[in-house]
Amino acid sequence: FPEYLDYLNNYYAENKPKWDFLVLSDNSRNSFRMTARENGLHTLRTTYVPLFKRSGAIPVFLDTHAYFDYTGETHDIPTFTSVSYEGYQQYAATLESFLPPWQKPRIAPSGIVFLAVWEEDHALWETLFHSDRAHASPLGTFLQACVIHYPLLGHLPLRKEVLRNDMSS
Repeated sequence: FPEYLDYLNNYYAENKPKWDFLVLSDNSRNSFRMTARENGLHTLRTTYVPLFKRSGAIPVFLDTHAYFDYTGETHDIPTFTSVSYEGYQQYAATLESFLPPWQKPRIAPSGIVFLAVWEEDHALWETLFHSDRAHASPLGTFLQACVIHYPLLGHLPLRKEVLRNDMSS
């Protein structure tokens, strides 16, 4: 993976892309675990900052959702969500310190939205997950896409544009 990022940096040094935004999603537990978070912060500073400076894109972090604990670690969904979001805030602050003001990073708070569903309707929350109980189901992915819409365009998607009579597909 580092070789790929080096390739991108070299490519974009010569070919400036025409991106408005670049959405970043980390491994769900990386922003939660302190050692992994530190590694992520280092990668942001050394690899992603040059990429963003060259591309001119605004970074948007997808705050990933907490999920069922199948690894034996003991934590709850609210704690997982809170600590992960804290990590994404740290990621954004790190990039912000290196980028011009117009490239201020944004956060799509998908994890917080998933937590709101967890608090209001646990059965619905479970439908947001694939059978592995960690990755988003099509419904969870749809919800994430709606959440990403806001930091990109400054408003939620219009109901008539995203909801249809038959949502089965």
